[in-house]
Amino acid sequence: MKFDKLSLIKNIVVFALLLGIGITFLISLEAITNIVIILFGIVLIVLGLKDIYSYCSENAEDAAQSSSLFTGITFILLGLLFAIGHASIAEMLSVYIRFAFGALMLLLGLSKLQDVVDQLRLHKSRWWIDES
Repeated sequence: MKFDKLSLIKNIVVFALLLGIGITFLISLEAITNIVIILFGIVLIVLGLKDIYSYCSENAEDAAQSSSLFTGITFILLGLLFAIGHASIAEMLSVYIRFAFGALMLLLGLSKLQDVVDQLRLHKSRWWIDES
């Protein structure tokens, strides 16, 4: 019985998060788009720093055969472009971000629908509870 409650709570939390994100996108799309672009830039900068650190910590022979320095510098430059120039990029990418988010939500919904159909076909009495 405890597992069912935990699964139900997990599903409610995921539902609430997705609902909150969806409502936020509907209310303030431009602000959310800017936040997503800035966060993406920060992630790129962190990945770039990680690659540069790994390049510097390798011995010379291994570092010469890797492209970690190039990748690190490229990620940092792209990250700065996204983090600093987010307004112009937001205008350019807002349509694509909305489409990608909408497609993701559609695919997640279809996945949940398949889970429900599978549970019903298996004659599960509690088909509405995700037990995975």
